[in-house]
Amino acid sequence: VTSFVEKFTPDHVAFFRHKADTQESGAKSRDNEWTGTWERYELSERNGRTVLTLTTQVPPEQEQTFQDRVPKALARIKELAE
Repeated sequence: VTSFVEKFTPDHVAFFRHKADTQESGAKSRDNEWTGTWERYELSERNGRTVLTLTTQVPPEQEQTFQDRVPKALARIKELAE
């Protein structure tokens, strides 16, 4: 997937909009499954703790994959950050 960094504020927000479906570092195209979808990662402070919030718009075909993998990835991020 080739993505565009739509917004980046250090220590606060990263917003990626997926522009094209590609493989092999952009050398090959594939079906437009991801085109137009996005991911937003936002850091905030709550009760003296840093909170990472992930909001996504993913293709319907990928929803289950995200539901399976994202909690594991967020747990790993938390582990590394502590």
